[in-house]
Amino acid sequence: MWRSRVSVVVRVVAVSLLAVLSGCGCNLVGCGPALRVHLAVLPAGAFKVELIVNGSIEATRECSIDDRCQQDVFLETSAMSFSVRVVTDTGTRVTNFTGIRYKKSRPNGTGCDPECQLANVTAQIP
Repeated sequence: MWRSRVSVVVRVVAVSLLAVLSGCGCNLVGCGPALRVHLAVLPAGAFKVELIVNGSIEATRECSIDDRCQQDVFLETSAMSFSVRVVTDTGTRVTNFTGIRYKKSRPNGTGCDPECQLANVTAQIP
């Protein structure tokens, strides 16, 4: 009798835990910035990457010697046409992009929110 009750309690706890964990699975991962700007070459010194949409700076990422960035810089936008301006010690270069397509994904699985989007572009440096 005692073993039967323990077995039932263990089963109830296991099923409850499984239900809680599977419910949490749909919100474990969120979305990050929607645009990955790959720099054709990583600048040697400090640099700045600006996202320009309709003539206005929408996002900026500054990278210094102390705060080094990688060759991929992530910015938030959903624009399909924009420019990326890279500013270094040696100059400035603007790369224009149009018709950008964002790839949709669901990092927590099919049927789970959120639905994320990501586009990849490559910007030239001065």
